[in-house]
Amino acid sequence: MDIDFVDAPIQRHFPLNAEKLVNIWYFESLLHYKFHDPSLLVEALIHGSYMLSEIPRCYQRLEFLGDAVLDYVVIAHLYFKYPRPSPGLITDLRSASVNNECYAQFTVLADVIESLAGAIFVDSGFNKDTIFQSIQPLLKPLLTPQTLKPHPVRELSELCDHKGYVKKKNVVSRDNGVAYITVDVDANGVTHKSTCSGRDKIMAKKVACKIVLKEQSMEPTDVAVSENQHLSADPLPFARSYQLEALEIALKQNTIVYLETGSGKTLIAIMLLRSYAYLLRKPSPYIAVFLVPTVVLVTQQGDALMMHTDLKVGKYCGGMGVDYWNAATWQQQVDNHEVLVMIPAILHAALRHSFLQMDMIKVIIFDECHNARGKHPYASIMMEFYHHQLTRENAQLPRIFGMTASPIKSKASSTADSYWQKIRDLENLMHSKVYTCSSESVLAEYIPFSNPKLKIYEHVDIPCILFHTLVHDLERLKEKVNINSIANGFLFLLCRLFTQTIRPALKISIIIKLMFDSFLLYNCVQPEN
Repeated sequence: MDIDFVDAPIQRHFPLNAEKLVNIWYFESLLHYKFHDPSLLVEALIHGSYMLSEIPRCYQRLEFLGDAVLDYVVIAHLYFKYPRPSPGLITDLRSASVNNECYAQFTVLADVIESLAGAIFVDSGFNKDTIFQSIQPLLKPLLTPQTLKPHPVRELSELCDHKGYVKKKNVVSRDNGVAYITVDVDANGVTHKSTCSGRDKIMAKKVACKIVLKEQSMEPTDVAVSENQHLSADPLPFARSYQLEALEIALKQNTIVYLETGSGKTLIAIMLLRSYAYLLRKPSPYIAVFLVPTVVLVTQQGDALMMHTDLKVGKYCGGMGVDYWNAATWQQQVDNHEVLVMIPAILHAALRHSFLQMDMIKVIIFDECHNARGKHPYASIMMEFYHHQLTRENAQLPRIFGMTASPIKSKASSTADSYWQKIRDLENLMHSKVYTCSSESVLAEYIPFSNPKLKIYEHVDIPCILFHTLVHDLERLKEKVNINSIANGFLFLLCRLFTQTIRPALKISIIIKLMFDSFLLYNCVQPEN
């Protein structure tokens, strides 16, 4: 097979005024590159959900190209700059230099940086040197052999070999496009185990190994902000005992509160926000976000917050036109409010456009968090913006607080093991632990519980002779008078009676009624002597 490697210019027929769509000068000054074809820059910045008739393609093609090009130019840079390091070290340097963690420090999405690299590569006539000169400032500071930290997977493997720990085989599973990996290490009889999720198994494995390493070194695994260690509970005077217990736990770690409907889960969330109030009060740059699954709950939960706190609460839904807000409008909301109540799709879009950043949020509350699975915005927020930063050093991540009356969302019957697995999957996705009140009697003091009673009726066969007697009587009645339709109706009801699942006592009562009606009918139609 012959392959022609001659460069052929890409045929593009996108007649448009790029300056009306994108601030060309701003991006060219940012990238230190002047585009010959500005439509490439526009294409690199167009998301798949916002297509233009002038440009029938989104950024994904250029992202695919830019990803490969960035890998090449960074490897070439490291190869020539560090001639002595081993291939393994070069690989670690390349992985640490060209990944989404490096891009996350910039104000645009990681994927868009790769698409910009692809756009510059095509526009410059496939000049690799131009790519590195333009994109290198976005990757700074590039790591060196001295500043590179060991990869968690390799570090854990070397630790196990050095100390004789037993590292069991990783358990890998996938659910709705999310990869789950369990890393299990037996350290001289002490088990260190972590299950983590990610968009791919490589990222999930990295996070799981990092958590296991922290456990073995007795380092804290909680990635919440350092201010949390100074937090003190701010309970309401009418709070119940189990609500206060849940609040204390939520102040220490990410928590999913699993309690019955009507048990006051929202009040626990309100007390948690009261405890974080000193970090949120303006002119603080930080905010808390209260996510609810429906627009109706935006008003309901927002009103509850304003009733029980003195925090400045903003309520947001799609009808307010938030889809068209820019960064300045969102910044105004952050400056004027301390708690933002919204549906999850709004937060997801704001994070994707970098209008809001995860490190400016101190608390995220997920109402009805059992919806966090698959492609639901709850799951997307955690996967794309929370788990993504777990591997970063000194990550400033928000406290996660989930509320649910049922941690399992499933219509099909299943085994107890599968139910427990679904709960573990929810914990891993939310990076939290489930809490519930251990004493049902405590809840029963405040919440009425139903007391179902089960009655089982044994099957009792109606004596066959009774059935035949009824049929015989109806046949005699049919012979004596011309009431075929009535008799056929009785026969039909009688046959249906024995094919239906009806309690025996009810069957007998119906039969007696039929016999009585037959007797009356028979007497009514008797000819006079």
